[in-house]
Amino acid sequence: MTVEAPSELTLLHAAPYEISGVPRRGKVHCIREGERTYCGQQLRYTGGTIQPGNHEDITCKGCLRSLETAEQRQQEEHEWEERRAQQAAERERESQEWWDWYNSYLKTPAWALRRSLVMDRCHGRCEGCRQASAFHVHHLTYEHAGNELLFELVALCRDCHQIAHPHKVIG
Repeated sequence: MTVEAPSELTLLHAAPYEISGVPRRGKVHCIREGERTYCGQQLRYTGGTIQPGNHEDITCKGCLRSLETAEQRQQEEHEWEERRAQQAAERERESQEWWDWYNSYLKTPAWALRRSLVMDRCHGRCEGCRQASAFHVHHLTYEHAGNELLFELVALCRDCHQIAHPHKVIG
């Protein structure tokens, strides 16, 4: 998708002038929002008339270059936003695939064995507070998820597990 310049612009038809007795027509500038043209001329010092017009009417090379640069930047920003949206969608898809796999893994005999070994190690006491009974087994890292080392897992009570995940609601 290409980003197009607006078809109707606000143009400054600069006042005619004379150089060495030779009359010249003033350039046609494109006006930015405010009091300047795209090439940097201030309207109050230029003189002339302000009229609507099209890109093709502009004769000031500075304004044309600045407009081209602005249009190019707008196109690049649009392309960047599209890439960012695609990358975000890809990350979301990958995350969803991983969580689907992980939730399935938590129902396997391999997880049940690891969970049981962690609960045996702590004798059913929370390894966070050592006060309450442990009901949850928490991953300290997901680096080896599916093939965890036992020291990467800790048994926690609900309250301590909530502390480990402050942005989740632990049931």
